[in-house]
Formats: sequence, structure tokens, C-alpha cells
Amino acid sequence: MTLTLGDMVLRLTLAVVLGGVIGFDREYKNRPAGFRTHMLVCVGAALIALIQRQIELDVINFVRANPDLSDALHSDPARLIAQVVSGIGFLGAGTIIMTKRAVHGLTTAASLWSVAALGLALGMGYYSMAVLAFVLILLVLAVLQRVIRVPELIRIEIVCLNPRTTQVYIQETLRRHQVRLRAEEDDFSYDGRQKSYTNVMTLILPEGLTLYALTEDLSACEDILRVRTVTT
Repeated sequence: MTLTLGDMVLRLTLAVVLGGVIGFDREYKNRPAGFRTHMLVCVGAALIALIQRQIELDVINFVRANPDLSDALHSDPARLIAQVVSGIGFLGAGTIIMTKRAVHGLTTAASLWSVAALGLALGMGYYSMAVLAFVLILLVLAVLQRVIRVPELIRIEIVCLNPRTTQVYIQETLRRHQVRLRAEEDDFSYDGRQKSYTNVMTLILPEGLTLYALTEDLSACEDILRVRTVTT
């Protein structure tokens, strides 16, 4: 019993194709890990699974040829695979970027981890499982985001001189851009030293509106001194 050249070519080729398709989605969306990274992760995982599978077959063949040594040989079919599952986390961590406002790259890190699992399934010869996982991963990355949109919440701090005129301008600007206000999280304070008012609010941005466009429009008011995002 041994893996044929055809088996190896089929499994590694499928790893290149399926991993490449998922990587193309990440590349198209300008994410840190793109086409080649996902392809290499999938091929590498498939290769390790192939090695693990070949080791198992070699042990079986050796035991058949030497039955008196069967008690002296042991093969753990999950040892190499377990190292891939944990080791891919280091690569995924490199795609995660943390800023004061949010954490970016978690989806790409998850896609790398999923592609590694996909490669393991291909390398072990579980074609149906791999194809089903591929379809679901692609569905989540490329389709689900367009069907189900999670509203983007931002928390901004507006420092102004005249709160009365500023509040009217802010409300008109938010209404013009169709931005919803989380009124229950509003906060308003006064700084006696600088004679300025600070309004902190949480906003729900509509699809297509960037934070830059909103802050630029808000900053056009002469009474507004500063507009910036703050963390919760």
C-alpha cells in the first residue's frame, strides 16, 4: 500500500486551486494575506497531510512484512496534523492589525486557518469534505457580506465653541448623510479652561459613507474645533 503519483498530483493540485480561489477573494479586497499566501498555506497543509498518510502506510506495510515487530511500532495519525492546526496561528497573527479604533485582519486570519484545514482534508483524501468546506468558506467571504451587512458603529468626539449652533449643524449633517445616532450613548461636557464643549456620540454609518467624508463635512462648521474618533 502506498500513495500513487496520481493521488499526490490530484490532492496538491486541488489544494493549489481551492486555496488560490479563496486567496483571490482576499487579494481582491486588498487584505494582508492574499492569493499566493492562501495558496501556499493550503498546499503546505496538504503536503503535511500527505506525509502523515504515507507514514501510516509505511508502518502498515512494515508490520505486514514483519508481524513479529508489530508491538514495537506505533503511528499517531494526528501528530503532524495537530502541529499544523496550532502552528498556522502564528501566520494568522501576522495579519491582525490593532489600532486605537478597532482590530483589523481577523477575517483574513480566520480564512488562513480555514484554508489550512482545507489543505489537510485534501491531503488526507477527504475530497467531499474539502469541497463542501471550500464552498462554505467562499460563501462566507464573498457572498454573505453582501447579503447580511452589519452596521458600522463609530464613536466620535466633537469639540465646539457654541453648542447651540453646533448641535443644529451636526443634526443637519447627520440627517443629510443618513447617519443614525445612538442617543442612549450620548455624552456632553464643558471644559471651563478652554471654554469649549465636548460632545461624544455613537453613530451608525450607512453603507457607502466613509468616516473621512463625515468628519470632513462636520469640520466645515466654524464653531467646531476638533472632530476625532474615540474608543469605548
